[in-house]
Amino acid sequence: MSFIDFSTFDVNATEYDEDSSFDLVPAGWYQMFISKAELRQTKSGGSMISVTYDITGPTHQGRKVFGNFNWENANPVAQEIGRKQFAQQVRALGLPGIQSLDDLINLPFDGKVGIQRSKDPQYEDSNRVTAFAAAGSKSDGAQVAQPVAAPQRPAPVAQSAAPAKSSASSRAPKHPASTKAAPAARGNMPWEKATTDANRFNPIDDDIPF
Repeated sequence: MSFIDFSTFDVNATEYDEDSSFDLVPAGWYQMFISKAELRQTKSGGSMISVTYDITGPTHQGRKVFGNFNWENANPVAQEIGRKQFAQQVRALGLPGIQSLDDLINLPFDGKVGIQRSKDPQYEDSNRVTAFAAAGSKSDGAQVAQPVAAPQRPAPVAQSAAPAKSSASSRAPKHPASTKAAPAARGNMPWEKATTDANRFNPIDDDIPF
């Protein structure tokens, strides 16, 4: 066995502090790229494309998510689904096609991270990339809860404006209403009556005494 020199190893170094790096990444859209891709054999004799995703933002930078695409499978439905998903992955990278898996490396895209629940109690839940989109088209922080807008108060009912007073009426002095009664209709005065009777009688000149 080779000898290891631990004289410079600091067990209290902050870079070895326990963190939450093994906690699941919250579901949502993230910016990421494929850092590793390889073809692997399955236990059933088929094959799958195994990829490693590195998240670059908008949060959880540096976290890794792992995924697989069924390539050859005894179940034709599973194989068809796997190849369709892989085609979506390639298109999200902006590639019309690929010659090898190396063509997938380090190309940015937006991936939707989901949580796969484990059916086996001896394994924990895990993250999976369930959808793919062009870089910058989805990763706008949608996984972060948005503040709920405060309810809007109803707008006050507008009051009708009072009719504007004319400038003439506003400048005119106000006089109290006259309380003096109007003169009553008068009858004929004595001399007026006589004149009236005279006009009605109209005597001739011979009847007037001298």
